[in-house]
Amino acid sequence: MNDRAGLTDTACAYREILDHTNDAIIILQGEHTVWANKPARKYFAATEWTEAKEIFLPHFLKKQDLMKLQNIIHHVISYGQKESVATIRLPVIIPDGTVIQSEIHIHPFTFHHTPLVQLTIRDIGDIKNAELNLMQSEKLSVIGELSAGILHEIRNPLTSIKGFLQLMQKDPVPDKNYIEIILNEVNHIENIATGLLNFTKPQPEHFVKLELGSILKNTLFLFETHAVRKHISFDVIGDGDAHLILGDKTQMKQVFINLIKNAIDAIDDDGKISISLISADSREIIKISDSGKGMPSTIITKLGKSFFTTKVSGTGLGLMVTFKIINNHNGKVSIESKENRGTTFTLTFPCYSVARP
Repeated sequence: MNDRAGLTDTACAYREILDHTNDAIIILQGEHTVWANKPARKYFAATEWTEAKEIFLPHFLKKQDLMKLQNIIHHVISYGQKESVATIRLPVIIPDGTVIQSEIHIHPFTFHHTPLVQLTIRDIGDIKNAELNLMQSEKLSVIGELSAGILHEIRNPLTSIKGFLQLMQKDPVPDKNYIEIILNEVNHIENIATGLLNFTKPQPEHFVKLELGSILKNTLFLFETHAVRKHISFDVIGDGDAHLILGDKTQMKQVFINLIKNAIDAIDDDGKISISLISADSREIIKISDSGKGMPSTIITKLGKSFFTTKVSGTGLGLMVTFKIINNHNGKVSIESKENRGTTFTLTFPCYSVARP
């Protein structure tokens, strides 16, 4: 058998294997589909006889999602074959108009000296729903633990309102300044209630332009009373710039809540939590550092895994959800920790100008 025949046999065997997988697989040469396995032909064309070239990326992806995929394909190719494997989650539109939540694995390779890209597309609708349910349960759990502090934040303005209303009862001509103060306190309560409602109620994933500094600021009020009780101070360090990413506001708020809560829990009493936001190399970087008890390297490698926790009453699901959200935003997380010297979580996300469609 000559080399050419051997390559042909190999290609046939490869196609045979891919035809019998459950996932839809498409082989691209540039922007054109050169081959698709049976599940892909059925998935996107609804007929077994449709040629692969008729499976055209713009037909089953929204414009902004298509650009995200193309950017990632370009990125992984530039790193070379050994390191160039990436995964992205995108909604895929099948011919009948149904939108399927999908996970797309991108793997470039070379065949007959021709650069190609294999897209493996997997329906993760059930997985996505399970993850959203898990995120929701974690949000409610955190709010439950912080309820005392939240009630305190509401009670303070209510006390002011009550006091000024009592003064107005005694004064036949109410001072207009009293009314202004009361309205400000009512607005404060309304902002707290709205923030909690938006955070706790289930919401569909919605990626938009986000400013990380404002999300952080709106999150910290949940912890003010809890931090005061433990004599913990917050130090927020910024460079004065807007730190913009493409993301889901509720999910990013959940990331901040989970990490700040863990930082507070790591400090027994009298400590400091520093949070910095910087922009560098088309990336937005957030560092959350605490002066707590820290942990050994053997613990760090296990963080984020299901049901692993260092807390007596914890489940470990909080960090697992956090890591999934970060990954869903094409972000990365690294952890540095030394026993009795604290822990630093570093989050890195593509800046909005890079991530936007």
